[in-house]
Amino acid sequence: MIASVALQGKNRSLAERLEEHRDSGPYPLHMPGHKRNTDLCKMGNPYGLDITEIEGFDDLHAPEGILKEGMERAARLYRADRSWYLINGSTAGILAGITALAKPGSSVLTARNCHRSVFHALLINRLDRENLMPDMLRENGIKVGGSCAICGTINKKVVEKHLEQNNNISLVVITSPTYEGVISDIPAIAEVCHAYGVPLMVDEAHGAHLGFGGFPDGALAGGADLVVQSLHKTLSAFTQTGLLHVQGNLADPEKVKQALDIYQTSSPSYILMAGIDTCLRKMEEDTGFICSWREMLDVFYEETKHLQNLQLLPAEGRDPSKLVILTAGTGHSGPELDSLLREQYGFELEMAAADYVIAMTGAGDRPEALHRFAEALKEIDRTWGEGKKRPDQEEKAEKRLPDRPEEPQKTLLTGRQKGFPESQNCPEQIYSLWEAQQLPGEVIPLDEAAVGRISLEFALPYPPGIPLLAPGERITLDSLEQLDKARRAGIPLRGLTDRTGKTIRVSRHRAR
Repeated sequence: MIASVALQGKNRSLAERLEEHRDSGPYPLHMPGHKRNTDLCKMGNPYGLDITEIEGFDDLHAPEGILKEGMERAARLYRADRSWYLINGSTAGILAGITALAKPGSSVLTARNCHRSVFHALLINRLDRENLMPDMLRENGIKVGGSCAICGTINKKVVEKHLEQNNNISLVVITSPTYEGVISDIPAIAEVCHAYGVPLMVDEAHGAHLGFGGFPDGALAGGADLVVQSLHKTLSAFTQTGLLHVQGNLADPEKVKQALDIYQTSSPSYILMAGIDTCLRKMEEDTGFICSWREMLDVFYEETKHLQNLQLLPAEGRDPSKLVILTAGTGHSGPELDSLLREQYGFELEMAAADYVIAMTGAGDRPEALHRFAEALKEIDRTWGEGKKRPDQEEKAEKRLPDRPEEPQKTLLTGRQKGFPESQNCPEQIYSLWEAQQLPGEVIPLDEAAVGRISLEFALPYPPGIPLLAPGERITLDSLEQLDKARRAGIPLRGLTDRTGKTIRVSRHRAR
């Protein structure tokens, strides 16, 4: 009987499973931002709308009519000089932006917490990479998020130091907001970059709503030269849609257009483009739905401000739409909280790290759902009691934090502290990404014996898709500890040929 039920499940089509999930699945506290809320935006049956480039419907790669008008609408809304539709996701925009802006043979100053598509763009274009380390979020000198610390802001002084010391840097790439909603000081960073004549590219995939309805300003308002956004992550467009914007005189629109022609499909989906158009028209006509979403979040933060054991990352200095709940110190892990919220309370979260979870809200969320989520967290907070750390957690915390500042910090979002150097948690880069691709390799166990060897693979917990190891980097004990923490917490590791995460392909050569 059990086998028969399992077989029935396997025989169901993807469409049938999606319909079942729509009707009876848990509430989505994950992307896409429309949250399956059909009252937010309405379209007909997609089969009746699916066409190709026919008379009257324009051409994405040579827009002159309705698609050109839509992209001009996007530029007006976001106050860009020029904007393009992305129907291969933000990934296509990132690949195109780096291809267009970085000079051949140059270095790209790349925030270490960038998405893997940034690394792929460097590999494709044979560009050198210089690591830009973000600050770590801290409270009372201790990294927030437990052993899997959360990346904070990019420090403009660190950017300036890199640009001052390396005149071969032709582009700076950062992520803001981050997956956890941390927003860097884009105006200050842009000012530094422009003083050196270097363009600033911002991966704002998670921030297409910024600057609207009471949310903090986005990267374009801060002076970034090229900005990539996903419209599906927080707004109402379909998954796989986004926008690429340019402004100023450091980003050549024609080079950007040429690069987009390379990375975007030659058979663009009119259904996806219609979703973009519907989303932008709604924003142009009335941003009240974004204001309502922002007000819902204010209520949520007020309802959960007295949590005693779980900790909600404050909204100040961040995009408040990302609900980051910390479990470090409760005796429970992020995946435990994730499972509990799914199985007992009916919420599907965006992701679970070892010591925290992320619940993503969006324009399609409903007030009653966020209220129910707040009540669930308060009940779990009471159930988990005082949340004393397990002995092994205390021991690891002491080992990983040998130096603490004399005075405690007052906020979770301030900068690096004495005793935590910029290079911490960043493996040494021995070969460029494209050089590593040419090296002869061998497969070895991913254990202490791998320390000092040169990785030929990416190793990244997914989501969010930020590499803990990249090809050409020397494997460190710290990176092994982070990978082991992710593996034991049940977080999928991508990039490794061995899906179990027990082995890794390394260079046969010990070092350069």
